[in-house]
Amino acid sequence: MIENKLLEQEIKNRKVEVSERDVDSAIEQILQQNQVSENELKGILAKDGITLSTYRRRIHDDLGKMRLINREIKSKIVLKEEDVRKNYQDRLARFTEPAEVKVQQIFFVIPQLATEEQVASIRKEALSILERARRGEDFAELAGKYSQAPEAREGGVLGFFKHKELRPELEEAAFKLQPGEVSGLIKSPEGLHILRVLERKGGEPKPFAEVQNQVQDEMMQAESEKQFQEWMKALKAKAYIEIRL
Repeated sequence: MIENKLLEQEIKNRKVEVSERDVDSAIEQILQQNQVSENELKGILAKDGITLSTYRRRIHDDLGKMRLINREIKSKIVLKEEDVRKNYQDRLARFTEPAEVKVQQIFFVIPQLATEEQVASIRKEALSILERARRGEDFAELAGKYSQAPEAREGGVLGFFKHKELRPELEEAAFKLQPGEVSGLIKSPEGLHILRVLERKGGEPKPFAEVQNQVQDEMMQAESEKQFQEWMKALKAKAYIEIRL
């Protein structure tokens, strides 16, 4: 309450002006962003016991405070590019998308009660198909013909996976592969897998040029908040404040 009163005084003292047209524009923007009509807005406000005229006064006051802060604080903040770059380098993880791989597989089921001879036969077939895949035969066609997994009809494509979204033994193999590379034979409790990576994405920070504006905005917000608190502290120090409880 004290801060609001001090801001109101500063708005008057520094002759910060907000016109009715400014309020109209702000409300129009709110309506567009929330995809509501003016009548719908009135209904929403009425549920909270607020009239449109009261809401307009709040918007008027908020715009005045925003303009005051922009004039007295934000307009005086200068961010050097070297500082923005350093902030980016210090927070590279913030601008790095998780690594993902798009995987397709050929899968051979090993029944739980399979004999050694059956396992050996399945393994022999899997090794034969692996060799054909490594020689360059169409992986999707091989998957469609030989894979025993549900996605075989889609060419064995499983989709994109991040770390810890695949079985550990499959993840270890998949994330080592580059697009187009085929894994060795991978054993899991269900059977034998042959993986091929179709695409990789993420895992690398976005280029500085791509996120520069975002970094600047975040730095500006943090510095504005810091300087606002210092500015408000100075206003309080020179103001006469009487608290009555």
